[in-house]
Amino acid sequence: GEHRRTQPAHRTLGPPWPASGARRWQAKGAQGFGAPVAFDDALLVATHGDGSAAAVMCLAAETGSERWRVPLRDADAVAIVRSGDSVLAISRDAERGPVDPDSIPSGGRTGHVRAFDAATGTLRWSRRVPGVPLGAPAIAGGTGYFETIAGQIVAIDLGTGRVEWEAGTEVPSARPLVASDGLVFAPGLRAFDGTTGAVRWAA
Repeated sequence: GEHRRTQPAHRTLGPPWPASGARRWQAKGAQGFGAPVAFDDALLVATHGDGSAAAVMCLAAETGSERWRVPLRDADAVAIVRSGDSVLAISRDAERGPVDPDSIPSGGRTGHVRAFDAATGTLRWSRRVPGVPLGAPAIAGGTGYFETIAGQIVAIDLGTGRVEWEAGTEVPSARPLVASDGLVFAPGLRAFDGTTGAVRWAA
């Protein structure tokens, strides 16, 4: 996607307050900000579109100056999570006219997972995900496990963007997945093998 470096801006987002409680700076976004993610001396933030493009942006924590911004023109909602020296942007694609509800699970809506270099904003990879990812993934051993509103778990290699496996959860849930000791636990309860996606047990 488009990638540009920008000038300092203004709106309500800032680093931890100093002892006096005085505001250090404000930063301006689009419709609003998601929860920021710390990276070295910077804050990584997703903005939500208001008719303009949603975006992922990087602000200097000390001054609020904008280091880089990447518009996501096909997204109308974005969440971010840090993974090593990458920032993952998990987005819901904007609706573009009529869709065939039978063509893609979840009534035709899709999403994307993108990995950006956290320091520069350079796109490392992008993966389209049918069914819209539900928020931040569970991360273990270099793999991100995403649940979608189509009731699927999608395991993605966070270094390359390659889909390693997909499996059905039966009942989609907004509650987060948990990855531990080689297993992925989905609300339900169901445990999946983290490497293969095979169901190990179900309660």
